[in-house]
Amino acid sequence: MRRILLMTVAILLTAPLGVLAQGVTTASLTGIVKDKTGELIPGANVVATHVPSGTTYGSATRVDGLYNIEGMRVGGPYTIKVSFVGYKEQVHEEVYLELGQTMVLNYDLISEATELQAIVITGTQDAILNSEKIGASSNFSNRQITRLPSIGRDFRDITRLTPQAGGSSLTFGGRSNLYNNLTIDGATMNNVFGLNPLPGGQSATTPFSMDAIQEMTVSLSPYDVRQGNFTGAGISAITRSGTNELSGSAYYFFRSQSFAGTKIDGVESPIPDFNFKNYGIRLGGPIIKDKLFFFVNAEIETRSDPFYTFPVRQTGEASSSTNTQATDDEDPATGMAGLRNFLINTYGYDPGVYKDFSRATESKRYVFRLDYNISQNHKLMLRGNITNAFQDQFPSGSGGFTGGPAGGRGNSNNVLSFSSSFYRINNNQYSGTLELNSTFGGGKFVNNLVVGYTAMRDFRQNAGGLDVPDIATVDILGPNGQNMTTFGPDPFTKNNKLDQDVIQFNDNFTIYMKDHTVTLGTANEYYRFNNVFTQVVNGNYRYNSLSDFYADADPATTAAQRPANYNIQYVSVAGGPDATAAKWNALQLGFFAQDVYKGIKNLTITGGLRVDVPVYLSDLPRNNYVNSINFNGEKLRVGGWPEVRPLFSPRIGFNFDANGDRTTQIRGGTGILTGRIPFVWLSNAVSNN
Repeated sequence: MRRILLMTVAILLTAPLGVLAQGVTTASLTGIVKDKTGELIPGANVVATHVPSGTTYGSATRVDGLYNIEGMRVGGPYTIKVSFVGYKEQVHEEVYLELGQTMVLNYDLISEATELQAIVITGTQDAILNSEKIGASSNFSNRQITRLPSIGRDFRDITRLTPQAGGSSLTFGGRSNLYNNLTIDGATMNNVFGLNPLPGGQSATTPFSMDAIQEMTVSLSPYDVRQGNFTGAGISAITRSGTNELSGSAYYFFRSQSFAGTKIDGVESPIPDFNFKNYGIRLGGPIIKDKLFFFVNAEIETRSDPFYTFPVRQTGEASSSTNTQATDDEDPATGMAGLRNFLINTYGYDPGVYKDFSRATESKRYVFRLDYNISQNHKLMLRGNITNAFQDQFPSGSGGFTGGPAGGRGNSNNVLSFSSSFYRINNNQYSGTLELNSTFGGGKFVNNLVVGYTAMRDFRQNAGGLDVPDIATVDILGPNGQNMTTFGPDPFTKNNKLDQDVIQFNDNFTIYMKDHTVTLGTANEYYRFNNVFTQVVNGNYRYNSLSDFYADADPATTAAQRPANYNIQYVSVAGGPDATAAKWNALQLGFFAQDVYKGIKNLTITGGLRVDVPVYLSDLPRNNYVNSINFNGEKLRVGGWPEVRPLFSPRIGFNFDANGDRTTQIRGGTGILTGRIPFVWLSNAVSNN
């Protein structure tokens, strides 16, 4: 898919658009060093020191007086020293860098002959009116993340501050959230299969703890071709890192119905009981001062909510806020208690409870990170994280008798199902990332390498993690002709699992020349899927009433009293459920080249081309009989992948500093974004179901 980015021109007078995330894990410095007469000074030494960790970065100005320092830690404060023989050293303190920001700091050195001490400048550079900014994006610093309210301790609460955000669903600019690209420390962290935009999203969790995050950036129209694989938004986050100071925190957050208001405009509106707990610990510090640092975070989150928002109705009770069909009567002919007793006494089968049943949610998240300053020119980062999460879910309404919008399975004003039909979704994720930033040739060449691996293991089991007898699912209709109750295991839970493996290799090589900054790079992802889904393999009965169900249990049952409907699916190939699994591999290859031109006064032009190529590595099962049938002149192609076409993404953007003093800037651009599709759309073609 592709989206043409309309020309955007913004005159930045008051309202900021945020910082473009040119790099997803680091920040950088650039600028010109001159003397007081305006003469360029080649060979001047520029050293930036990250004060908390003692990490140093260095570069020398080129013949055009320009310097560039890439791959720098986000945050600060930094102390920057600029020196050259015959000139006073100039020191710039309290400099803070944002994620993906290229900060511009220019220096005018003073001759040693002038009777002055070394010049110390204290203050921060304007992050908004910056000649390196092109495109619309929003940056969220650690200060904002820790201070802004987030009732659910969820990073999506922060991303909603992006002007183009569409609420809690992680949509931006009206684009589906399945088209976003989420990266952590430069590594892909999407649920690329596409059942949910986030790993762990089906169990209502996120892939990382808020307390482990240093900064985040949301980018919507990047004219930098290094950013790709999304047509919604590119969300980049980096984890915290250790410093020379040992520091940490322990925290505990909790909520319950006791903290919620119960009146709306004076009208009492009771809140069901619920319980939320979030607690954890983080610790970071040095292993070797100025050299090797660690950071760890562990967090557990639990929540309990009532499954039944429409409680069971007592006999003779009005049904305005309860179930209209089911009652708590022990009479088998009319009540849920009677039906449960009948199943236990007749078949020895306990269908579970139908009231006072809680929904459990839990997630455990762990992060470990190492930062190693190999030398001033080489920095290594290694990060690993684990997320184990689950949530109990209502039984699936798919394939059942819905009878209209108020039908289905679960709990509503019509339906009251037994707990045996509820299921638990488990989302487990294991991820690791290695990043190496290197500088060569006195700062003329810079390389950024990111290698990542993510394994996601999703599977279902019965709610509460309990063993439930392997029987058919039974739906029973009520007096109004809609589904009244269900017992038996959820028909879509057995043999339901999804394994995903994603291997990533990205490399950016940048060359600094007079008036030009050229970047060549590649971004590649390898995907491996194993999706097992054998629905309704235990069968599904539907009865038109409780009386029909009881009558069918009688040996003298007539044909008229049989189930109104019965269906079952079965594995028709040898090897059982695993033989039906959709097992396949794919690649997404990306290549790009870009030039940032600064040969015109006060104008920066960024132009580049990106090419992404999807590659399918597995053969599809073929149905030669169907392929041979002529459908009124048309034929189907069962067993073929979509045609593979290179996805070209040309982009060009500009930033014009109208007065040369960063008081008024004009910026904009145009281009094309391309991205991967949710692979679930292709999965059925691979399955043997």
